[in-house]
Amino acid sequence: VAEAGAASGRRGGEQDGAPLSARSGRSEGGRSCRSEGAQSIGGASVASVSVKQYMGYLSEQRSPTEVKKMVKEFVRQMVKGREMGVLRADGALKPVLCGLTRSLDVFRIKSGADTRKVKLAEVMRVVHGAPEDLADLETPLDDLCSTLELESSECISFKFAERKAAELFTLCMQLFIDGQRR
Repeated sequence: VAEAGAASGRRGGEQDGAPLSARSGRSEGGRSCRSEGAQSIGGASVASVSVKQYMGYLSEQRSPTEVKKMVKEFVRQMVKGREMGVLRADGALKPVLCGLTRSLDVFRIKSGADTRKVKLAEVMRVVHGAPEDLADLETPLDDLCSTLELESSECISFKFAERKAAELFTLCMQLFIDGQRR
């Protein structure tokens, strides 16, 4: 089981005599995470997490600055909660309300009166599209889909209106999942 902890960057380092910590809001650049309006990901702010390793999730070329803005907006929407569609095995879409906790460690899926809470530390990976290794799923996947693969071997697939939205969901959720493993 992965443990939540500090994300990449210096741990316990100091700058201007003040320790770097999520609580103080100080970042390695000396600016406050609060003044930048950044969200926290596994103890690091979106502003300080390197998104370069996640750039391949997007089909369109974007600068790291653009991707960070996209992640920040995604976090804002998901913390508030947004309507999404879970793809059932028969191909039908089930409307659900999804959201992330402020600490970005639990993904909530609400359908009617039922709410399922999925700890991101229990998600193995997020997959965009219909990769070969998920071919055994009955669910009809395509480029508009993103699938959460849980440690329990269960998969939860979502279908989006646009490929870009599926790619962004995949990128952001994998970023947050990796943040839980640090």
